[in-house]
Amino acid sequence: MGHVTRKSLRWHLSLVFVVALVSRIAFFFFEPWLHPDEFFQYLEPPQWHLTGFGWKAWEWRDGIRSWVMPAYHGGWLALLRALGVRDGRTLLAFFQLHWAVVSVLLPCGAFRAGRVLAARVEAMEGADVSAGSSSEIPGWFGGLLAAWAVALFPPLLYFAPRMLTEVPSMIAIVWGYTFALESHDKAGKHANKAIVVAGLLLSFGAWLRLPNAPLIAFPLLELLIRKRVRHALFIVGSFVLVGLAFGMVDLLTWGRMFHSVLAFINYNFIQGRAAEHGVEPPFFYAEVILRHSGWALPFALAMALRGIKVNWTFLAGALSIVLYLTTQPHKEERFIIAIWPLFLIASASTAGALVFHARHPLRARALLTLGCVIALGQGIFGVSRLPRYGHAERYRYSFATAWTGQRPDATGVLVEDHYQSGGHFCLGSTVPLVGFRGELLLSRLFNYAVVRKGSTAYEQVEQRGFRSVSEFGAVVVMKR
Repeated sequence: MGHVTRKSLRWHLSLVFVVALVSRIAFFFFEPWLHPDEFFQYLEPPQWHLTGFGWKAWEWRDGIRSWVMPAYHGGWLALLRALGVRDGRTLLAFFQLHWAVVSVLLPCGAFRAGRVLAARVEAMEGADVSAGSSSEIPGWFGGLLAAWAVALFPPLLYFAPRMLTEVPSMIAIVWGYTFALESHDKAGKHANKAIVVAGLLLSFGAWLRLPNAPLIAFPLLELLIRKRVRHALFIVGSFVLVGLAFGMVDLLTWGRMFHSVLAFINYNFIQGRAAEHGVEPPFFYAEVILRHSGWALPFALAMALRGIKVNWTFLAGALSIVLYLTTQPHKEERFIIAIWPLFLIASASTAGALVFHARHPLRARALLTLGCVIALGQGIFGVSRLPRYGHAERYRYSFATAWTGQRPDATGVLVEDHYQSGGHFCLGSTVPLVGFRGELLLSRLFNYAVVRKGSTAYEQVEQRGFRSVSEFGAVVVMKR
């Protein structure tokens, strides 16, 4: 297959970056289904802190959420408001595009981790991976395959424009694994620097989303196996340091160190009350994995297991989070989203290394081509099976709420489904926004209503003299 120069590799990586960016922005324009948590846990809290108006969800009454991510969104929201941006649709688009762009860091990290893993597989296979000349870059093909896989995998595209902790936590974890991996091939201050960065990233990802905390164990275990005790202590120290920062945020916001952490663990794992929000069968996550990987899973799994001597931390991380979250009755696909980049890096890097240094190049390339065709076919098929993909009614509710908030004559707004409305964040106004109840129609304060066409609420507001002024699919804005 030949070698690649650093210049040509930069062109390859630029292409991956552009495709990853365009594909993630494309998923924003497809208007994917929005989870209510995106609004009421991470956008509505800074909205009501900045304006005094907003719906305080139960998590913020009980204190089981950290203010770190809402504070980050709040900084952007304060800046946008200072620039005169008030429209809910514009604000929503900004935050979705923001996270879509940030998630391009995933394929970038996948290349770096995949290249190191592929180089180790090449060495294991007896290939010459010395850095002899400047034009020879060990593991480059495996790194590129890993980058392409992470850049185009449908679930990662689907979750890219999301205002949820799963996205930044996943990015931090993947880059933490990458720096920890790279530290093994460095010495002195360069190794120390890589480990410190790895520790901070792993710790941030863990504290931001506590269910991802077990993922730290495997890079730490590899350091101990390699007898790099001092570097292992760096990871532990970073975890403590970042934890103290999160604890201070809780002290300043909730009045007690680690209040949100303790409340979260108590609610979800001790009391088991997460089951109140839905229970899924034991094999729910297995079905999710099969749905998205399907025909490509045997090939990808075979490749990953072929290189398990070098990629075991990535595989162990992916497997562990599935296994232990399976024990929880409340399950959602987004909870395990971090498994995909870890597994894809382990699989694609090994495949690239084996193909690049195969004893029978034509046969190896034919096998790789077949694997890519299967993966592409599964990816195209899998796009149609993403959860609530397309112009979902919940998206339309938020659009209708935002449109209503821009009406200068609005004095009060009733919404049939308050939970899907996008709240005051989408309303972008300080007029009252209340969940629909028939008796509220007696109050002249509420002169707009956002309801679903043909529903009981729609019939009630129509009987009270409201008339349709705008439609967003099945969602209608009615005016008195």
